[in-house]
Amino acid sequence: MSTVLWLTSNPEQDVVQAFEDVTQLKVVVTDGQSTNWSRIESRFRAILIELPVADSVIGAALAQALRTSVPLPVVIYDKESVLDESLLRPPAMFHHLTGTRTPEELGAVVCGAPRAG
Repeated sequence: MSTVLWLTSNPEQDVVQAFEDVTQLKVVVTDGQSTNWSRIESRFRAILIELPVADSVIGAALAQALRTSVPLPVVIYDKESVLDESLLRPPAMFHHLTGTRTPEELGAVVCGAPRAG
């Protein structure tokens, strides 16, 4: 079973469970502060960043997703449209979702985000 890394400072277990049910993907939820970024490509199919999270977490996730042999899809879920675009250093590849989304909508974007390469 494929796994998604879901970075969030405020996990909502019912939303995570619904996402897993809809997508058939396993989810690992963390705030990203102590995430071991090495070898993430072998552990995860995609990264979902639900804002707000620490600026350092956004930078680390985007940087590491690009360092993998095949860049990992990154989806930034920005319910309140608070993303500080100055944090994004080129080349930053990600899908930016704004507004409140259902688990089905999140799943469709994460599952539809192809790995580059």
